[in-house]
Amino acid sequence: HREALGIYEKLSTLVRGPQALDLHLNLAATYMKAGQAAIARPHYQEAVRQRPQDPKLRAALADCLVVLG
Repeated sequence: HREALGIYEKLSTLVRGPQALDLHLNLAATYMKAGQAAIARPHYQEAVRQRPQDPKLRAALADCLVVLG
């Protein structure tokens, strides 16, 4: 599981465009499920940066920030 996350992390730094957005969202959701909101936060932030008009992305980031306090 950790190995797969490492591969996705590396890909998220290399891939651009819509595929990058999907990578960041998948990483963020996976980290949130694992209770690692601090690691999820930059991925949600990048997703919102790429698509700032998307209310679902903003809500996911807000949920993450609430968990972090």
